Amino acid sequence: MKYLKISEFAHLTGIPRQNLIFYDKENILKPTFIDSKNNYRYYTLEQVDLASAIIVLRESGFSLEQIKNWNIHRTPKTMQNVFHQEAQEINSKIKYLQQLQDVLMYRQKNIQEAKELPTLPYIKTNIFPKTPIILSKNIPDNDNYWLAFQNFINYCKENHITTSIPISSIISKNNAETHNYQNISNFFYRPINPTLFLTNSFIPKEQYLQVYHYANYEDTSEIYTFLYHYLHQHHLLIDSNIYQEYLIDEASSSSPKNYILKLTLKAK
Repeated sequence: MKYLKISEFAHLTGIPRQNLIFYDKENILKPTFIDSKNNYRYYTLEQVDLASAIIVLRESGFSLEQIKNWNIHRTPKTMQNVFHQEAQEINSKIKYLQQLQDVLMYRQKNIQEAKELPTLPYIKTNIFPKTPIILSKNIPDNDNYWLAFQNFINYCKENHITTSIPISSIISKNNAETHNYQNISNFFYRPINPTLFLTNSFIPKEQYLQVYHYANYEDTSEIYTFLYHYLHQHHLLIDSNIYQEYLIDEASSSSPKNYILKLTLKAK
């Protein structure tokens, strides 16, 4: 049988020498034998499998006490149960990290879109594909927006959606037509990769007007004045809800005067 010195075993498994000594003292991973003459620890190649399992458990967040307990009582069945549970938790972590990545990509995309705009205010037409979104429940006029916002956050939590998503808002067609654009009808998030989220609605495939202007959270009157003037000038009527998304917001600018709002709507 080939015996490995502790330094060789440490190199082979990636477990530092001092950790192997600690694992020996804690009865987690003991050497095959210890030379009584010099107290050198020796391991075998067969122990690499146990070492690799310990590494997986440690990196999965198992405490030393949990690993000790698993080590004492390990059987094929307990090993299968533990690794199945850990695989599920890792999948959840991967999904969460992928959602965070989606949020980062969404913010990067918005900032890039803002950088490419000409002088504001600005308006253009754009054909949108059918776009899945995460949509809140309808908010009655003059309702408590804070409560509605909190309910949307709770919905996200219940459906394993990261609450780090940048939340946008919708002005209903009726409110937009009557210039009641301060009343929000829904909150929403438009993910870059909808397969990562439990989406529950969509923006229909259409040709939309997109309007851009500076607007802080408290006052959106300038962008709506510009929109209504454009519609009147071109003999157009609002023909959909208005989707409000901030390209530049508090997360990307310390000055509210630099916030850029985008309105997306259908006109006829």
